Amino acid sequence: SRTVVGEESFAWLVRLLADREPKLFERIALAQALLFARAQTPREEWQEAAEAELPPPLADVMAEEAVREGALIGPEEQPVDPVTFWAAAPKSAVQALRDDPEQALQRATVALHLDDPDERQGEAFEAAWNGFLRLYNLFQFLPGAYPISADEEAFWGYEELIGQRSSLGDSSQPGASDESNEEAWEEVFEYALDDVRPLLEPLREARMPPPNVPFELQQNGQIVAEAELGWSDRKVAVLLPGQTAHKDTFEDQEWSVYEAADLDGDPQTLIDALS
Repeated sequence: SRTVVGEESFAWLVRLLADREPKLFERIALAQALLFARAQTPREEWQEAAEAELPPPLADVMAEEAVREGALIGPEEQPVDPVTFWAAAPKSAVQALRDDPEQALQRATVALHLDDPDERQGEAFEAAWNGFLRLYNLFQFLPGAYPISADEEAFWGYEELIGQRSSLGDSSQPGASDESNEEAWEEVFEYALDDVRPLLEPLREARMPPPNVPFELQQNGQIVAEAELGWSDRKVAVLLPGQTAHKDTFEDQEWSVYEAADLDGDPQTLIDALS
């Protein structure tokens, strides 16, 4: 991951297109965000600075995260720079980082702000713009990342999206909107293998939460087991034939584990487990 951080953005794109695996970039983005968040950051000063710099909808989101018990926020001091970065994460997300990085990924909130001048010319603006794009290229892998500029016209309509996350993990939580659930299910159908596809449409029609596809079970920061479908909040997993060796590992952590071949396209067992 250290090698990736030092690469240019184009190299990131080439790596992503070649590997088709965003997990690495998700973890790097999360690690970078949490590096800026500190428990000792003066909360009131940080909030005042965020409210002065960020548009109201986004400043409100950052403020809500900052007042959560044990929240980590940062950076402590904002640089006098055209590009500013704001990060907040609840203590529970940081504590889950090793065993459930998906929770930490969903709960980290990041704001990127470009104070672009009316006259967008010159080397200074070009350098700021390139820096802003580089940050965006990395933090786009966080569901709670919001890149914005000081251009109010460019922000029109975007404020409606602030605070609405349509990622797989977030939409599986109770209370997620129908729209975000539908978007998440579309991603499930896009990435799931044919072995489990007969299960998916009945699950969606039964209004079950969408799974993570594929799912990686982690322990102490290491991947210890894999499943084709996984619901981390319900501790339910569906294994392909090549993943059955991981069944004991899941069950040791009190997961309900099902083999796709045994389900034979019948989703009722899963619906019962997820309900």
